[in-house]
Amino acid sequence: MFLFLAFIIITTLHGASRCQHLPRIDEHLAKTCQEMFNNTWDARDGFYWINPSQGDMKKAIFVHCVFKTRETCIYTKSARRLKIFDISAFESEVWLVKNDSSYEIAYRADANQLRMLQQMSKSATQAITYRCKNSIVYYDSINKNFEKSMKLLGWNNEEITPQNLSNLQFMSGHDNCQHKNDEWSHTDITYSTNIPSQLPITDIAIRDVGRPGQLLEVHIGPVCFL
Repeated sequence: MFLFLAFIIITTLHGASRCQHLPRIDEHLAKTCQEMFNNTWDARDGFYWINPSQGDMKKAIFVHCVFKTRETCIYTKSARRLKIFDISAFESEVWLVKNDSSYEIAYRADANQLRMLQQMSKSATQAITYRCKNSIVYYDSINKNFEKSMKLLGWNNEEITPQNLSNLQFMSGHDNCQHKNDEWSHTDITYSTNIPSQLPITDIAIRDVGRPGQLLEVHIGPVCFL
């Protein structure tokens, strides 16, 4: 069995660096951004402390609140930037986190706070941007199918694919990775669901890897609850 090196870089979208120096926590915190906006007349877009469980103040989480949509958005924690995998050319798919136990897609909220947000929300959304070189991540324009499309693993351990869910859509209509060439391209994908327990994403499976010259960079956006 032949092995090739596939270089996969995983980073997070902008916002993580803003959380390095956090302001003090007020005594009384809203459970969600929507509650905060409803009770604070001068609040605007920005980062705020909230406490979904309304328990120990030490469990409060620092989130991004979107004024227009009233969404509560949680970013991933800082992560190691460069991932190198020894991937067999004959493997049909590679789960990024499962393949390397030293890395996990961790969020700036513990499991209990995420669970409370899921229970209080009616919907959830998360975006991912892929930069690719010689690798399909969604639609394969040559074979005209989705056989090499990536998979997402939801918070509830359900696999999310374009074939089994109709609401997996492009953020901006960009799917330049479908052409599979030597130039760097990108694909933007947003997953929106009315089952909040499906998000955030905990792992990503790539199904077009393991051959020389294939490079992939994954930017994981915040999960937003409403």
